Amino acid sequence: MSHPLRIPTPDGSGQLAHPDVVYVPEGFAGFTHLMACTPYPFGDDRFENPCLRVSNDGIRWQALPGAPDPVVPAPSDPRRHWSDTDLSLVDGILHLVFRGCARGHSEAQLLVTTSRDGVAWTEPEVFHEGHRIVSPALAHRDGQWSMWHVEADSNPGGEPSRLVRTQGVDLSSLQDPTLCRIDIPGHRLWHVDVVGTDRGWEALCAAYPERSNASRCALFHALSTDGVTFRLSQADPVLRPRAGMWSSRVIYRATMVKVSSEYRVWYSGGSWAMRWGVGLAQGPIGALRPVDGAAG
Repeated sequence: MSHPLRIPTPDGSGQLAHPDVVYVPEGFAGFTHLMACTPYPFGDDRFENPCLRVSNDGIRWQALPGAPDPVVPAPSDPRRHWSDTDLSLVDGILHLVFRGCARGHSEAQLLVTTSRDGVAWTEPEVFHEGHRIVSPALAHRDGQWSMWHVEADSNPGGEPSRLVRTQGVDLSSLQDPTLCRIDIPGHRLWHVDVVGTDRGWEALCAAYPERSNASRCALFHALSTDGVTFRLSQADPVLRPRAGMWSSRVIYRATMVKVSSEYRVWYSGGSWAMRWGVGLAQGPIGALRPVDGAAG
């Protein structure tokens, strides 16, 4: 049986989800890879508190020395929880974005905390609110922020999923919500990451079959030239749950770094025993090879 990457978590479980990776060739705080993520032991949302992990090879990860761990502690209101992290590095400043909501409610807030060194972080601030918002994905290009988020339910039978883009010169002024076009036949979109590359905008989309729920997602890849109309690069998932794998039940939120035609995809997933983790797959997007994390 394959293994996820060995990534320590503050709760000691080593189980985590919602990875978002920033690659910094010149280094930041002495590391070339930075990851935002949330612990998720056996799917327990009380531990989904945003964390920062660092690495120099994308395989061996650790907490940043001196940084708070987690970066954001659990909400003081036990009815609320955090989730869905996203990380950006803009002009030397890290922006760690995450979602907050009350259990059983469809209204959600998106918050951001920033840092110049990864150690000292600002007090989180709400910068966006809305109905059914999950999985923010942010990019900064030509002095402007773009944010994509999904409006979705984790179970079938509700309103259809929608991918929405907003833009602004700063996060507090995101506006002009635009409904994106993306079709994943027979599936509902659940979580997404969007990355700017030499091919335009590339999206990794965790989506689940129409008659199932979000615990059965597979991972699809899509391309866009304008950030609004996305088309699948292939009809089949680029990663899917497989028997005997640590991610036998679900492939969840994923993120990527692209160098030339080579992709490195960090993806979260879970087993039928509800053990969660983050794995790495690499190669051409249509022929990704999972890396066994046992030796990580």
